[in-house]
Amino acid sequence: MPPENDLASTAPDWEIWKPRLTVPRWLKDNPGLVFSAVYLALSTIGLLYQFLFFRRFRLNVLEFSDATDFLMVVVREPLTVAMASLGLFFYWGYMWSVLRVSEWFYRRWPHWRKDAAKLAEAREKARRMVPSAQAMFITVYAVLFTMLYSAWQSKRARDGEFPQVTVQFKVGAVERTEPFQATLLGTTSRFVFLYRPETKRAEALPFDAIAQLSWDARRPKDRAADEAAAAAAAAAANPATPDPAAKAAEPGS
Repeated sequence: MPPENDLASTAPDWEIWKPRLTVPRWLKDNPGLVFSAVYLALSTIGLLYQFLFFRRFRLNVLEFSDATDFLMVVVREPLTVAMASLGLFFYWGYMWSVLRVSEWFYRRWPHWRKDAAKLAEAREKARRMVPSAQAMFITVYAVLFTMLYSAWQSKRARDGEFPQVTVQFKVGAVERTEPFQATLLGTTSRFVFLYRPETKRAEALPFDAIAQLSWDARRPKDRAADEAAAAAAAAAANPATPDPAAKAAEPGS
């Protein structure tokens, strides 16, 4: 093999470790499967997030899901799937930083650098393990992000930062028919999942039993402005009366 084509002995480390969007041969022969494979991977990430999120409320969402829910999870959780898919870019930044630090280290202490033969052997070994290392890094990032993000989202739901909805049952669907408020955790094609802060309980209700879901559609700043205006109107309608005890304590009274 000519030296200029010998990747193990002549290419810099970045050429070995940088991400490469290589496509397996069986996908090259079937281009239509590329989209399906990518969508399957993204759907798996979204399903993992939903499973971990609802498990924090002691609920197995898979028992309430259909095949269509698995196919639509990317649409229901686009931000989660997109953020969990950024492992490739984090890998790029991580390896670039590591190699820059290594370059500075060997320039500062050159006696630690391996000789040419050992360096070529190390690069050849790295070239063989790069695909597995890249796949492992991206997978671990996706799983770790999904675990941490689901924990943060479940805490937000328990703290009342998720949308609050008013549920109205259909007549005759259940014994109690009066509307009630709860935190909306999510939905599948057949169920809606709610959290009741006052009882610390989660509920799965079939859509067939619900007549109406309603919620406050105002933006937070609009809601704050309306509450401030209502408070000002109430204060103007009921001016504070002077406290008799404070009036008696005034000098000369």
